[in-house]
Formats: sequence, C-alpha cells, structure tokens
Amino acid sequence: MSITPRSPSPRAFSLIELLCAIAIIVLLGALLAPSLDAIRTRAESASCASHLQQIGLAMVQKVQDNNNTYPKVESDPTNPVYPPEAGAESLAIILKPYGITERTLRCATDARTTHYFSRIGTSYEWFPLVDGELSAAPNLYLPSGTLSLPISRIPMASDFSSVHLGRQNVLFADGHVKSL
Repeated sequence: MSITPRSPSPRAFSLIELLCAIAIIVLLGALLAPSLDAIRTRAESASCASHLQQIGLAMVQKVQDNNNTYPKVESDPTNPVYPPEAGAESLAIILKPYGITERTLRCATDARTTHYFSRIGTSYEWFPLVDGELSAAPNLYLPSGTLSLPISRIPMASDFSSVHLGRQNVLFADGHVKSL
C-alpha cells in the first residue's frame, strides 16, 4: 500500500476576510451616495425643464388655435383666480388635446417633497400675466399700470417652489426654460 500525497486544496475565504470585503464595499457605497443623490437631483431638474418646454410648445399650439390669444388658466382650481363665468380651466384640461398628460404635469422632485401634484393635479404654477391677451404683443396689467415686455422676458409657468437644489425652473412666453 502506497501513500499518495494529496494535492493542496483550494484555499477558501476566512470569515474575517469576507467581513473586511463587505466593510470595504459598504464604505465605498457610503462615499458614493451623496454624489449619486446630486446626480439624481440634476437629472430630475432636467426632466422637469423638459416638461415645462413641452407645456410651452403645447401652449403655442393652443394659442394658434385660439385666434392667437392666450387662454385663461386656473393654476390651482382649489384657489381660483377667475370667477366661474370667466371660463378658465386647468392646464391639464386646456393642453390635453395637445399631448400634455398627467406625467408631463408631474415633477419627480415635487412628488418626493412638496406634493403639489397630488393636491392640485400639477407640479407647475401658471402665471396669469397674459391670460386673455394676444400673443403678438401681450400687455401685463400691474397695479402701477400697463407694461409691455418682449415675450422672452415674460414668465409663463414655473415650479411651485424652489425644489431643484434651491432653484426653480421657469418657462418663458417664447418657449425657453431657465433655472433661477
């Protein structure tokens, strides 16, 4: 009877080595979490700006179909700006024929923080500055008198609050969106 030497068995991880590897992975995850959160917030802000641009394009189409006149929009139907006989409607109703859906009217950051969408059906506040005005040369009616501005300077809609890293996306009458 001969004794044959055994081949060395593959070495397995010890419990200490496994725990060290898990600790390193957890530490790396903790270091990356803040930067991943900032990336997510910037992506949500960009998505929100895109939604506002879609709303602006739909409003341009609505204005063209409405004799080049801005419609009267109720930003918050629970707190109306116009009397019932004025015929004002929400953004969702006015812009639905132009492809605006609930998804377009929802900002992901608002859904996580301020919840305007769940309360009033939109994450965006419409400014009634030019409601009922001609799109070519809208007048702004202020307590101090009438003001005429270029459409590139007239804000039309924005986030209800500064939910994007302390900033707010704003849609202007010419269709551009700016973070302020």
